[in-house]
Amino acid sequence: MNSEILKMAIPVLKPLFIIVSIWLLIRGLNYPGGGFMAGLIAGSSFVLEFLAFDKLVLTRKRRNQALIFITLGIVLVLFSALAGLFIKGHLLEGLWVNAYLPEIEFSLKLGTPLVFNIGIYFSILGFVYIVFTSMMEEWIWK
Repeated sequence: MNSEILKMAIPVLKPLFIIVSIWLLIRGLNYPGGGFMAGLIAGSSFVLEFLAFDKLVLTRKRRNQALIFITLGIVLVLFSALAGLFIKGHLLEGLWVNAYLPEIEFSLKLGTPLVFNIGIYFSILGFVYIVFTSMMEEWIWK
């Protein structure tokens, strides 16, 4: 696909998709959503870029980014799973830390479920990236 309209829209749509995916990632701790849905939306921003620019975005450097995303995601998921095992004795046990920010008088509650969701986010983002990179390579060769 070689659409000039899509090429002009990518600089606006890609950051918008990333912002919506981060909002879904954070919102997913208390409501439906989370890492999987947010990763799919962030991955779809890469898909739009692939569709707009064809061969120009398929470089070896960018192809290795997917492996970095997947590796980071798996490491975060394993960390969140094993932290509960080592500290409380149960696999995937939620651990929480209250971080108080005295400058703005705000208390932030962080936990391993957020780390787990971020790991899923990066894993799905890398997976979508690999799938559509390989699909674009097949389309280019045909």
